[in-house]
Amino acid sequence: MNTHRLTGTGSNIALHTLALLAGVILVILGLGLGVTIWGLLLGIPIGLAGVLLCLWGLVGRAATE
Repeated sequence: MNTHRLTGTGSNIALHTLALLAGVILVILGLGLGVTIWGLLLGIPIGLAGVLLCLWGLVGRAATE
């Protein structure tokens, strides 16, 4: 494994980790907003976006080959 490929793999791992953390934060924010009636309309899409971001961080591909 050369340094170019090692750099690409490291940045791929970092990107997926950041996506996973941002997704968890959005899910928690969506749940917090969903508790109140006035925040329910914002909480549902924010929570779903967080779930999708978490899924992409876990199993998605960051770059096409």
